[in-house]
Amino acid sequence: MIHQLREKLAEYIAVGVIGVTNSGKSHLVNKLFGVETLVGTTQMKRTTIPLMYSINGAVKKLDVIDFPGVDDQDESIPQLANLLLGLAQIVVFVVDYRKIHTQSARSWLTELESEKEAVPILVCLTHADRLYAEIMAQENSSKDKLELSKRYIRSELTLIKERLGHSPSRDVDFYSFSQEPDSILNHEEGRKLLEDVGIHGVKDVGIWIVEKLKTQLDQPNLATKLQEHFQKTTH
Repeated sequence: MIHQLREKLAEYIAVGVIGVTNSGKSHLVNKLFGVETLVGTTQMKRTTIPLMYSINGAVKKLDVIDFPGVDDQDESIPQLANLLLGLAQIVVFVVDYRKIHTQSARSWLTELESEKEAVPILVCLTHADRLYAEIMAQENSSKDKLELSKRYIRSELTLIKERLGHSPSRDVDFYSFSQEPDSILNHEEGRKLLEDVGIHGVKDVGIWIVEKLKTQLDQPNLATKLQEHFQKTTH
């Protein structure tokens, strides 16, 4: 099966999305690429098999692979995900920022970089809006809170990068892909607040992928088409 899959993707660019369970992987794939995915936190809903999505209707010769959560109890799942990562030319690793230093996340990140040294990897530290909420709950003026949030988030990011160590193929940043349904952060003003303090969103992952297609994979035409697709899905 793997051999046939490799042959099928030989002429394609594949973006692999992998990460810690319930970190927002499938939500990212859904919102960014405009495909229907299994999104949820229950045992029945979450991704338990690698799912391949083709967006040939909008962007030819590009596939997206949504890999299982790497901390699943089923040992065969991370093994299969590790094997299939050999198919991806671009990797997006999605992890709750509070779990980036767990043994599971760090081991898998190390393995990704050792196996795919030349492949660009984006580490999305998700649910970072909770960092922002913690600061905003403190008793300070609105102006002080904004500046405090910026400094605190920059400081936390620097600390995480230092603990992870340097890797030339890896980019790391804070992200927020979704919030509670009644959260003010779901609205345009709220998303702008997150951007102002250095917390990125779904569209920023798309910008990163497009840039890597241009600069590292030498695929300017594919990058242009994908950028046009992202403009429709993330408007």
